[in-house]
Amino acid sequence: MFLLPFQGNPVLAAVYLVLGVAVAALASLYLTTRRPRLNFPIVGDPDATDCRDALVEGAILYPDQPWVLPLQDPMVILPHSAVSEIKSLPEKQMSLNKELYVRFLGRYTLLGQDDDEMVSVIKHDLYRSLSDVFDNVLVDEAIYGVAASVGACKDWTPLAPFNVTARIITMLNGRTFVGLPLSRNEDWIHSTIAFTTEGDIVAQSLRPYPSLIRPVVAPFLPAVRSLKKHQALVSKKTQPLIEAHFARSASEKKDPNQSGRLLSWLLGKYKNGTSPNRIAKDYLLSSAASIPIPASLLTHILFELGKRPEYVEPLRLELRAAVEKNGGKFSYNCLGSLDKMDSFIKETQRLNSHGLIMMTRRTTAKFTMSDGTVIPKDVSVGVSNYGLNMSPTIHENPEEFRGFRFSDLRQSKPGVGARTQFVSTGLDNLNWGYGNHACPGRHFAAAEIKLTLAYLLSNYDLKLGDDGRPDNMIFGLLVVPNPFAKLLFKRRAPIAGLEL
Repeated sequence: MFLLPFQGNPVLAAVYLVLGVAVAALASLYLTTRRPRLNFPIVGDPDATDCRDALVEGAILYPDQPWVLPLQDPMVILPHSAVSEIKSLPEKQMSLNKELYVRFLGRYTLLGQDDDEMVSVIKHDLYRSLSDVFDNVLVDEAIYGVAASVGACKDWTPLAPFNVTARIITMLNGRTFVGLPLSRNEDWIHSTIAFTTEGDIVAQSLRPYPSLIRPVVAPFLPAVRSLKKHQALVSKKTQPLIEAHFARSASEKKDPNQSGRLLSWLLGKYKNGTSPNRIAKDYLLSSAASIPIPASLLTHILFELGKRPEYVEPLRLELRAAVEKNGGKFSYNCLGSLDKMDSFIKETQRLNSHGLIMMTRRTTAKFTMSDGTVIPKDVSVGVSNYGLNMSPTIHENPEEFRGFRFSDLRQSKPGVGARTQFVSTGLDNLNWGYGNHACPGRHFAAAEIKLTLAYLLSNYDLKLGDDGRPDNMIFGLLVVPNPFAKLLFKRRAPIAGLEL
């Protein structure tokens, strides 16, 4: 039964209840009759909270054909061979945005709404300027962010690494987008992080209700009201920046030391003008991916280093050598020398990938695969990323953590470097997506992760508590580190050139 969260007159509440039940029944009948019929085998338990077993079973039973994962909104799992077929399909055939909008209720969470201007800025302007942004903006913010988020830690101090990394990544993003002092404003940081976590709560809260009555229910849900509050705060705080942008001269806008350049680039992309609400929407949409995924991966990295302390000193030696080679200063030029760090990050991502399924799309027209298989319109599809990451034909002993797996491979097999970098994408590596919708900000995210890790390794020792490495938390198709688990930090003498 679907209960409206209505408070007030009990008679009126009863009327709403009766109407709600009637609408729910009609809506359920409507949705049942309009849902596309899927003539594919079903694998997995609809009530499972961890889909890994289903992905393994499906790959064994149906390696070369589609099968259905029975989620609340069922998903057709395509064989790996389909990646090359769908990677470049236009939105009029398969749409990532529509999949996000439907699955995560984008009407209320913003996910899946149009953000073409922001994607263009990240993919082109930010990528072209990454070296300048790194040296003139990110390094300074990382020094502040690490010191402020971890603290003095004169003795072993327990901290939740996800809280630490989420704050640092939010400050790095904010410094690039809006600049100082707003990037360090606590209300801004809180609302940005909260938006990225509460969106899923909104979707979970509304999903049990049929789509026809969600607009009636939504205004009464605390999670929806909270999300709107965060949007309003971001909108309010960006308005003065928008006004200041249009008041600046052209020469001021070209200042290479200007933080907040991403906002300036974005304002130049809108063809028909914009508003603080639109800027807030685009910023928060980008934050939904650019904060939790890098912060989660950094948290996994710290947990793995706590579990495997033998990797810490080789990584520090590599950092020290890179800084010395660069004249005693840590800059973007150093990143190319961090081969072992790149490998350790990539191996951590492989075994703790945020998404068990990648290449997620929703068909916007009937799609016929090369073997003649027909996928109906309005069907969710994806490819098992977990299967690729754990494939023995791609990775030797895939269940074993080898921190320097990829740096060793690059040393032993010249010519594979481009395919084995942390930011690489390919048919056998979907962790960043592939094709038209490969993550446009992956180079920026990789730079943030390496920068943050460099300052953490330089300035702090770390170790696990008595309970060991915390288990990951798995919610259907998502893998996240335990956000409440603690790691012990202690200040150490820093590497020269990487002091806080």
